[in-house]
Amino acid sequence: MPKLVFEVDSRIVAIYTRKNLPKKLREILEATIISFTEKEPLAKFFPRLTFSVESDSRTYKSALHNQTLAFVKRPESRNCIIHINAYSLINSVGADLDTFQTKSEDIREVLEGSCKHELSHLHHYTVNKDLKVREKTLKKLNNTTRDPKNILNFKKDFTIKDAFILLRALLGELLEVVHLEGIAKFAQWEDRLIFTADAYSALESEAKEKIKQLKSVVEEPGYIKEIGLEDWKWRVMRTYYNIYNYFTSSGACYTLGLHVVYTIKYANPEISLEELFKLPLFKFFKTYEKSCEKLGHQPLITINSGKGLFDYDRAVKELQQKFEEVSSPQEENLKQRVGKFWKKTFRKKE
Repeated sequence: MPKLVFEVDSRIVAIYTRKNLPKKLREILEATIISFTEKEPLAKFFPRLTFSVESDSRTYKSALHNQTLAFVKRPESRNCIIHINAYSLINSVGADLDTFQTKSEDIREVLEGSCKHELSHLHHYTVNKDLKVREKTLKKLNNTTRDPKNILNFKKDFTIKDAFILLRALLGELLEVVHLEGIAKFAQWEDRLIFTADAYSALESEAKEKIKQLKSVVEEPGYIKEIGLEDWKWRVMRTYYNIYNYFTSSGACYTLGLHVVYTIKYANPEISLEELFKLPLFKFFKTYEKSCEKLGHQPLITINSGKGLFDYDRAVKELQQKFEEVSSPQEENLKQRVGKFWKKTFRKKE
């Protein structure tokens, strides 16, 4: 794999590209990355930054899209890597390996936007202590919510309690993804966004449609009411997939996240991007809620106030009620048996 290493203001930047990519394409990508690292303010936070330009599409089955342009892993150190899918990149501008040179400017623009988005994630992970705490909490679930295939492997002792924890965790992760992708999307488009009443209304309307879809998915009537042998487990699986597919295939988290961050900035223009990066999840949504009140609008998504069109606590209680309807008399009260670490995560005091 060809390697290009250079220095920018005492920072080391390395670029790896696949040999099977056309030379001219490698030159376009490398020149764009060099220019990006020289002018991007967020890049200065990383003493060493690596860009891996790859061509194997199988690597790019991300959590939010079947095919993605780029991704990053949560960094264990300040030596961070941005993975870029060259084929997806040229396909996104309507080109292929034979025609990409006619779309070179479009490729540069999309690549810069993707790099800014992923660099925002890396910076968010490193400056937001709350993210590290929540990551430890998610690991307690053995990554079940990160891979829907795991739900197919039901244990024989898989209980109503397990099902409730599973779906509750998934809704909690939805909040996290809205938080992460909202800030990254805003950082990516910050220079192009305009703050007007019309622009706010347009984003709000788009986000409201996504919330309505979410409510219909979570509140699907009767999805867990009848138990016949193992039938309730398959109903759990269907509900899980409905929620999971909602926020992985519809682009909902990007739309909702951008609306939330835009609302905060529109109501509070003095808040800087760096301050947004450091907001814990709970305070992030509470700031959004207060921003909506300031603007005279109903919040679309809230954690526990009940004011949102979709409220996390309300949705969890509705799920709990449905699961209690099918639990046996010998089952302990679900309120006592589940949710201790989720309360620590999502019900912090301001």
